[in-house]
Amino acid sequence: MSKSSRLGLSSNTINTTTSLNVTCIEKERESLLLFKQNLTGRSNLLSTWIGVECCEWHGIGCDSENGHVVKLDLRPRDPYNVVETLLLNDKLLEGELSPALQNLKYLRYMDLSMNHFSGKIPEFLGSFEYLEYLNLSASGFYGVVPHHLGNLSRLRYLDLRHIFLVDDHHTSPSYLSVISAPGVDDLG
Repeated sequence: MSKSSRLGLSSNTINTTTSLNVTCIEKERESLLLFKQNLTGRSNLLSTWIGVECCEWHGIGCDSENGHVVKLDLRPRDPYNVVETLLLNDKLLEGELSPALQNLKYLRYMDLSMNHFSGKIPEFLGSFEYLEYLNLSASGFYGVVPHHLGNLSRLRYLDLRHIFLVDDHHTSPSYLSVISAPGVDDLG
């Protein structure tokens, strides 16, 4: 498999639920609400983030057996209107990622693509032990490909396309050569 090919890990391979049979973990719900407080923008993506049952919120998937949040998918709702979304900054979330997300310890799928977050890719993203899928494409982050992403030993898919990345051969992590990672082929 070439480095630029995608592994095909989809949200369907992660056993999640939005049913009433599983109850959201309180600490994880509180962490999501803290994360939401740091965000602004015209997006209505987070309008369902009310009430006690975070497993029913848009973009959230919970493990069907234990209720832990395993999926965070905050890309704009209309993936077919990508150009308009990016050009008009419509439906974008803006702000900084809250370290409160670290409390989502069982997260396996994170898609923050096509938003307008600020700053460098946060170091705490390297703390998600179970993360298999990470899409940060066109998310507003910038800088050097961070070493802390090398801590993601289960990561099978990484997308950093359309992020202003500095190509620093002395600091670019070597693990990128073994991850299915569209958009990082030219990073050395």
